[in-house]
This record gives sequence, structure tokens and C-alpha cells, in this order.
Amino acid sequence: MLKQRIKAESLLPLELETAIADALREAALLVDPVVTVTIAEYNSRPINVAGAVKSPLTFQAAGPVTLLEALTRAGGLSPRRGARSW
Repeated sequence: MLKQRIKAESLLPLELETAIADALREAALLVDPVVTVTIAEYNSRPINVAGAVKSPLTFQAAGPVTLLEALTRAGGLSPRRGARSW
């Protein structure tokens, strides 16, 4: 059993795999550990941006996202958008 906790917050899965393997090796629990970390659930929600934008996309939003931010991520409005002006 590991004597210290491993901080996982803000680590990418690959970084966490390395941290766990290093801790197991340093504690002399395993000689050459192979660790795989899989994300079971993300604390985010998918945002779809489609229509008259340059690059339609789906991205994961962890917090509030404004319409302007979503449009910016999609490269802005397409030059071929409708002629209607708001």
C-alpha cells in the first residue's frame, strides 16, 4: 500500500499514469509497473457549433460559454452566411 496520496487534480491521464507508476516503483511495491488511466466521466458538457460558421465543431465546456466564445472557437461566421442583417 502506498503511504502517500497521489494528487490527480489538473494532471492529464498520461501524467497521472506516470505519477502512479513512479510511486509504486519508489515504494518498492512493483519493479516495472504498467499503469493505465481512463477517464470514466468528464465534468463538462458538449457544445455543438454548426450552421453558418467557418469550422463547425463540438467541444467540451467545463464552465459557462458565451455565444461569442463558441462562435470564435468555430472560426467566426462564414463569409457565405445569409445576407440577412440583424
